[in-house]
Amino acid sequence: MAGEHDWSEGHRPATTEDMVGNSEAIGKIRAWLNKWSNGKIPDKRGMLLIGPPGTGKTTIARAAASDHGWSVIEMNASEERNAAAIRRAATIGSQNTSLKAFGDSGGSGRTLILLDEVDHLSGGFAVENEGRIIRSMESEDLSKKISGDRGGKGEVMHLLKTTKHPVLMTCNDEMRLWGRSSWRANRDRMYRLAESVRFKRVDPSSMMRISRRVLSAEGIDIDPDALRLLVDGNPGDLRALLKDLQACTKISEDPHVDVQTVRRISATSRRDVGLDVFQSLTDAYTAGSGSEVYQALRTSDKEPRECLAWISWNNQSILGEELKHISTGMVLGDRALSTTYLSTAHRGYYWSMALAAQSVAAAGARSSRPRLYYPDFLRRGSESWRKSDIAAQLAGAFHTSEASSREDLLPLMLAAMEDRTGFEDSSIDLSIRLGLAVEDHLALNGVRPSSTEGKRMAKAYENRIEDDLEIPDMPPEVDEQAVENVSDQPSLMDF
Repeated sequence: MAGEHDWSEGHRPATTEDMVGNSEAIGKIRAWLNKWSNGKIPDKRGMLLIGPPGTGKTTIARAAASDHGWSVIEMNASEERNAAAIRRAATIGSQNTSLKAFGDSGGSGRTLILLDEVDHLSGGFAVENEGRIIRSMESEDLSKKISGDRGGKGEVMHLLKTTKHPVLMTCNDEMRLWGRSSWRANRDRMYRLAESVRFKRVDPSSMMRISRRVLSAEGIDIDPDALRLLVDGNPGDLRALLKDLQACTKISEDPHVDVQTVRRISATSRRDVGLDVFQSLTDAYTAGSGSEVYQALRTSDKEPRECLAWISWNNQSILGEELKHISTGMVLGDRALSTTYLSTAHRGYYWSMALAAQSVAAAGARSSRPRLYYPDFLRRGSESWRKSDIAAQLAGAFHTSEASSREDLLPLMLAAMEDRTGFEDSSIDLSIRLGLAVEDHLALNGVRPSSTEGKRMAKAYENRIEDDLEIPDMPPEVDEQAVENVSDQPSLMDF
């Protein structure tokens, strides 16, 4: 009968050779660590391992240290991880080549520093006051110690700049790590100091192989149909798979697991299988068929309305000539979604995702990982300093509702400004033609009015108006007769 130990820990691979799945990610990590092993300090001294839970991120760090005979300094989510704690455990030690105070490093002079689940660090990337860090480390007075995660991200950045030893960081949710404000700048700061590698959900064949290996070691046999049922119900989380296998042996009366036992476990262990939108879109753009794209989008943590917005935004930067060929399919997907809201025809949810999936597939699979962007129009506008309601201004200019303006017109405006500074004559002319005030133009370009850049842009805007340029009139009004001939409520019969 199975032992009492935790299978997910007891059967954790001891070396990277024993690991199954994510071979590309593992190869990249091993190549990076080999540079350290050969006595070289890479230009980027850290590596960020990004991916869902249970895909082997922590395991590869421990296994790689074992491969090289290195000791490990590990900090995980359950520990206090503020600036002082990280400085005490990792930063100071990482600057000491021998690291004798942190245990035997196998004579290699290296210690691997593992910062587990760095996306759980709260706060921004601001560096904590140096004096306060030192006082917190030296003082026994709790009132003088830094609490929580304060300054943790800033100290991680300091660690990556100064360490003489490899730093591996694991991350489940990339956007949570960057934060809501200045996320792009935070991301770029990290990637200047650290490589990144992405882990995918483990594929079914790998899960079958691991299951058989573990069951054999435990002296348990399982019906083939039972194992297939267990794997099919798992989203690619190895940790969860081993826990379910162990649970099956606990309720079985003999060292054999049958289909009925697996069904009893499955009924009580349903999990959220939603992937973060960055991973699901990456899978979608690199998929080879419409069905694979649809499966990737279906497992996204975004509902169809948001998912379509992400696809529409990223299509503009990822696709080239293909964009015009797939636009019809995207429009149909949007109409199917609108039908869901207008006539409560909930089948439109399926059609919206299916049509979008086929459109992405029709553009062809990307040969390399696409660079994805967070849609600005889903994020902008929440800052307290933004007083201008551009959507209302555009609604008035185009004689449409504010809701339509916010969802359809504003994204186009933001996309038009994406690669501009806001100082170009063409950018300013566009805002003037639309009747936008200077504060609207600043908000459209994401510039604070009180900043130096904001004041310069406001001056350029005013000067442009004073130049008395002959600005073309707005396009003529839409033919009202043509509008009357268009159905104001799409129907699923259209598809």
